[in-house]
Amino acid sequence: MLAEFVLPRIAAEHPGGGAVRRVLKCFGAPEAAVGEAIAPWMGRDADPLVGITVSRAVHTISILSHDAAKVNDVQEAIAVRLGDLVYSRENEALEESLGKLLIARGVPVCVAESCTGGLATALLTNVPGISAVLRESFVTYANDAKISRLGVPKNILDAHGAVSAECAEAMARGACAAGGARLGISITGIAGPDGGSETKPVGLVFIGIALDGAVRVHQRNYSGLERNFFREVVSREALNLARLALLALLAG
Repeated sequence: MLAEFVLPRIAAEHPGGGAVRRVLKCFGAPEAAVGEAIAPWMGRDADPLVGITVSRAVHTISILSHDAAKVNDVQEAIAVRLGDLVYSRENEALEESLGKLLIARGVPVCVAESCTGGLATALLTNVPGISAVLRESFVTYANDAKISRLGVPKNILDAHGAVSAECAEAMARGACAAGGARLGISITGIAGPDGGSETKPVGLVFIGIALDGAVRVHQRNYSGLERNFFREVVSREALNLARLALLALLAG
């Protein structure tokens, strides 16, 4: 739609100057919430024109005009409104944003995955130069693997189960210890379509972020997502939470 309708419209209205486009890439909120937040800039005849597209849970906000100053002003205003939802002002993937931050700061990272089956790590390996900081990745599907590879205490698994905040914390700590990393990312959940219960439904996931010895566990529920889409969204959520933790540490 952007190439077919919007850019030709701008070119027709301003034949002497090319269109200027800026983007904001966002993750972590429903499309309706992002749309509502940027609604003041989305008038039909607004200048700049502002549009939003969503693909694989990532929102791309496009800001277009022949006037570069207006585009830059609106990009900044929307970025302020959306805050931490914005992970990039360039057209880059979420893993690239995190990877660049890790590389620039020299933060070694290890990843421990269960229900995502290594996808979060695979996304990170898309980033050129990530070998400078990515130490190890553990796909510990079985409880025995969580115990032997990550040092998750058996009593935690017996008392709380593999899909629990306690297990996610132990996995994140264990990944850091096993790989000598400052940052540990852990993911454990129920991808479905089977395996859920009344207390732990399909779609439940716990993500642990260990950074310099402190661990925070985040609980999410992505019920209703197809299995592979669940894995993709959860992997990106984990990388985004790691990005936010790093930014909070750097801010002080």
